[in-house]
Amino acid sequence: MKKNRVMAVVDCNNFFVSCERLIKPNLKKFPVIVLSGNDGCVVSRSNEAKKLNIPMGIPYFEIKNIAEKAGVKVISSHHNFYNKISKKIMTFLNDKFCNLDIYSIDEAFTDMTSMKNIDYINYCKSVRKDIYKHIGIPVSIGISKTRTLAKLAINKAKKNVKYEGVYYINNPVYNYDYFKSLEISKVWGIGPRLKKRLNEFNIKSIHDFITSDELFIKKKFGIPLLKTLYELKGFSCINTDSHETPKVISRSTSFSKSIRTIDELKIKMAYFISEVAYNMRRKNVKTKLMTLFLARKNHGNDKEYIKYDFSDHKFITATNDTFNLVKVGEKLLCSLYKKNEFYKKLGVIFSDLQKETVLQYSIFDIFESDNKIKKVNNIIDNINDKYGYGTLRIGTCD
Repeated sequence: MKKNRVMAVVDCNNFFVSCERLIKPNLKKFPVIVLSGNDGCVVSRSNEAKKLNIPMGIPYFEIKNIAEKAGVKVISSHHNFYNKISKKIMTFLNDKFCNLDIYSIDEAFTDMTSMKNIDYINYCKSVRKDIYKHIGIPVSIGISKTRTLAKLAINKAKKNVKYEGVYYINNPVYNYDYFKSLEISKVWGIGPRLKKRLNEFNIKSIHDFITSDELFIKKKFGIPLLKTLYELKGFSCINTDSHETPKVISRSTSFSKSIRTIDELKIKMAYFISEVAYNMRRKNVKTKLMTLFLARKNHGNDKEYIKYDFSDHKFITATNDTFNLVKVGEKLLCSLYKKNEFYKKLGVIFSDLQKETVLQYSIFDIFESDNKIKKVNNIIDNINDKYGYGTLRIGTCD
């Protein structure tokens, strides 16, 4: 654990919406939501849309009537464009900060400890203004001693205009009133299940968590949550590259119109698998178990409902090779597909994930050990990094 660090997180405000407003300024007059692929779920909301209580991730058909009555502008996502804007922002940030750690398409961490003799708040405010001036995207910046505290700081930066998009939690002790007002689920890495377990022990607010017994947290919840507790107390002990290996990575979408042909499903499947394989390579993990599922309309007892069909494939050696995964995906898809059915959703789930550095290879797994294939994947990734994800993607075959 390290003391006296100064960490910052830069987060683009309502990123997909902000990108759309960049090329369509008239959208600034209206509440706006951006939908996922095939207009399935809400993946970005303007502040005006948030005030309408439109939840993140909700299928659009569930809030369609509300959106239409409120005059919400509904936009289909344009990920290539978002990636290009993201690259501009990250390149700009790389010039302004040391040790930039890009965490996602719209978020990056930086360690400002080595930037001596500067006013951190004013410096970040100037960075924020320059990003808006030169790129046109509003951002917020949270500053503190740890990444977890910086994430909490950014929440305050976004919600109160008096902070001008930048908030600094210098000493956690002085923010206990703020922590009392926040549910434990506001802490980075604490999801609904963990929140429920903590609530069972009467740990409901962040303040409750910070003042809880360290040995109790370690015994009941393990080392990862204990590290989070230390982070909230101002001791830096979590890096994004040292996070536990994710247990599952998945990608799915609902179709706005039913799909009936296997060729259309293959295109969707190949795109999803390519996207997840790209993310796995970026996280330096590989999968040993791949699951593909289809959701189709079904009829029973004179009532229509959705039926899910699943198919798995266990790899001898863990892989993140796009070509191998798409090849297996086609076999799984063919095993599930039924003619004349109306398909409403498709998804892929990759589990049993392993770090590349601890993999053991099989002598029979020639495909996976082929360096030529790895080089091709690297070339595809580099092109997509440069020109936006999806610029180069794998096709399907019959």
